[in-house]
Amino acid sequence: MREIREIIAAVRAASEEEPFALATVVDVKGSSYRMPGAKMLVRADGSFVGTVSGGCVEADVLERASRVLESGQPEVFHYDTTADDASVFSLNMGCKGIVRVLLERALAGSDYLGFFENVLDSGKPGYAATLVGKGSSDFPVCERAFFNAEGDLTGGSAPTEVAARVAALANAAGGKRRPAEIFELEGFGAEYFIELAEPPRHLLICGAGADAMPLADIAERIGWRVTVADHRASYATGERFPSAERIVVCRPEDISVHVVADAGTAIVIMSHNFGHDREYLKQALGSRAGYVGALGPRVRTDELLEELGKEGVSFSEDRLERLFAPVGLDTGGDDPETIALAIAAEINAVFSGREGGHLRGRGGPIYDR
Repeated sequence: MREIREIIAAVRAASEEEPFALATVVDVKGSSYRMPGAKMLVRADGSFVGTVSGGCVEADVLERASRVLESGQPEVFHYDTTADDASVFSLNMGCKGIVRVLLERALAGSDYLGFFENVLDSGKPGYAATLVGKGSSDFPVCERAFFNAEGDLTGGSAPTEVAARVAALANAAGGKRRPAEIFELEGFGAEYFIELAEPPRHLLICGAGADAMPLADIAERIGWRVTVADHRASYATGERFPSAERIVVCRPEDISVHVVADAGTAIVIMSHNFGHDREYLKQALGSRAGYVGALGPRVRTDELLEELGKEGVSFSEDRLERLFAPVGLDTGGDDPETIALAIAAEINAVFSGREGGHLRGRGGPIYDR
């Protein structure tokens, strides 16, 4: 969500009358650097935020954007490099695939941008369904409908078949939401781009030591919301953690009072104090956090759990499955920065349902389709 956060920030900083061209990748067949949902906001002066490729089609998108800004009419176009790397306007795209892009004129306060603003501000996911192919229908391109995380219509309009498809996606078995797809309305040939917008990942770092600082920086850089907690006011400061969205000074046993963790929250315990880590672990495993990581060797975490057991505190297997200790992927990290990188990479892999191995050993495509 970092990309959409930067786009929203750019829109908020502009006047209400300033027009933008918004490019969205709506469909990919074959290989592509960016997946459906990737966005690029273009200003009238040609400057832009975000990207829809690895840099190979942006110049052409900018040229098209100037026309859309002038006409106000949305366009859907595609780049096809399945036959020849240089087959599209001599752009020399390195990926063998077909990328379809929707380009539209947008203003601050538009329903679509407002939809993403609401997701960011509320912390609740939602779906948008956009007509990108008319077929034989009379619907206007860019007609939209918006839905909450449960698939209930919250704004706009769409055929009942589209609403039913969104509801099915929202309530899919296993709880893993499909990020985007093209849905064809049978009998009309009309195509809707259905995309899921989710709030940024929330990372709670328990402990404000020196090794927590690069972890907070990396997490903020990739678009996560960062909370740092420590009982020491001299450690948990904005000067030490400028990338943190929130800093909490409290005792470990009170952390759940100050920070509510949901299934999209990752908690990393790294206070380097056995007693404090024991309490942090108790609070973390008792929460709904989808990931709990504990710094230090496995035997130390076993001792923490053993101490909690002596206090009569135990956890079910499904809660313990969310515990990753030692925290981080096995990347050979041996200093605060590389350890932080290994931790962030593991969190991303876990929430993506990946093992974190080498991509060269992956049998299928890089991205889940």
